[in-house]
Amino acid sequence: MKARVVGRSLAVLLLSTAASLLGGSLGCELLFAPPAAPKVPDLKLPEAPKPPTAPKPPDLKAPQVPSAPVPGNCCLRDASQASLACGGNAERCCSDKYDRSDCEDAGGFWFHTPEGCAGAC
Repeated sequence: MKARVVGRSLAVLLLSTAASLLGGSLGCELLFAPPAAPKVPDLKLPEAPKPPTAPKPPDLKAPQVPSAPVPGNCCLRDASQASLACGGNAERCCSDKYDRSDCEDAGGFWFHTPEGCAGAC
């Protein structure tokens, strides 16, 4: 009798182990299939916006500035040139009537400041 009880216990144990290994209960899951999962639509990702381009800098030209006359004085040491530039009987004089090239053509010396011209003449 003991052998029968042990045999039945062993059979129940083997049957329950086999049933759990094969997928659990033998109920409705074998008769009816589970509903199909819904289909996920294909999503297209939008394209990233392109970065803005930097504006082209305008073409700027250097402003046209009239050249200012270079200030200075002409020291004339020749009596004939001095009398023409300064008038009278001057033997030497400083004059601002000439520009640099005319001063040197007349035989004078060009100074950038009136003080320099006065000191030389």
